[in-house]
Amino acid sequence: MQSGNAVGGYISVTVFEWLLVLYVRTGVRKRGVRLRDLVGGRWTTPKTVMKDIALGAGLWAVWMGLMNAHVLGSGTNAAQGLLPQGILQSMTWIPVALSAGFCEELAFRGYLQKQFQAITAGTSQTFTAYQPL
Repeated sequence: MQSGNAVGGYISVTVFEWLLVLYVRTGVRKRGVRLRDLVGGRWTTPKTVMKDIALGAGLWAVWMGLMNAHVLGSGTNAAQGLLPQGILQSMTWIPVALSAGFCEELAFRGYLQKQFQAITAGTSQTFTAYQPL
């Protein structure tokens, strides 16, 4: 993958991720729902913050272990073309990684799951009267 193509690809992915958030925000605002309601609120204590950090660190450690060539063999080489090469691509890739985590969590876990619950008459403690958009 050429450097210019990778950087352009990273930028376009970041833009489309945030356009997805804008679409979700527009839809939920029409129903009087805040984005905060989709993601489940805030941490209530320092203990819950530390719990989430520990969970994230543990999952990261598992991921790094699985990326070891001795664990998965040469199958990890297939993704090498997608990874950033050099400082320019790395600096452009960081917003992609951060945006993907936030935007996709909001759109798919927050918005889409609530829509499926409303459509299928699923029960939810937070959105029992939530109407499909």
